[in-house]
Amino acid sequence: MITFATQDAWGNIYSYYRQYLQGAGWASETRIVTSIPTSVVFYNANLFQNMNCEVVIGEKDFVIGKDSHGKDKLYTISVTCFQN
Repeated sequence: MITFATQDAWGNIYSYYRQYLQGAGWASETRIVTSIPTSVVFYNANLFQNMNCEVVIGEKDFVIGKDSHGKDKLYTISVTCFQN
């Protein structure tokens, strides 16, 4: 899992990774109905032979050492692969 901090809003993070990962062959079933979801799951069954992989990108609520001014928002990216 990767945790990173940025002043970018979740909407910007969501849009960037959705466009980037879909351009790299990843797919997502996430749909926006009334608001932007707080996480998004991408999957790829073609990345490795006999493996299904998923990437979960989302907002993180709390991390020790968070910017004391609260300007930075925290996000996580985790990648998991499962054997078919």
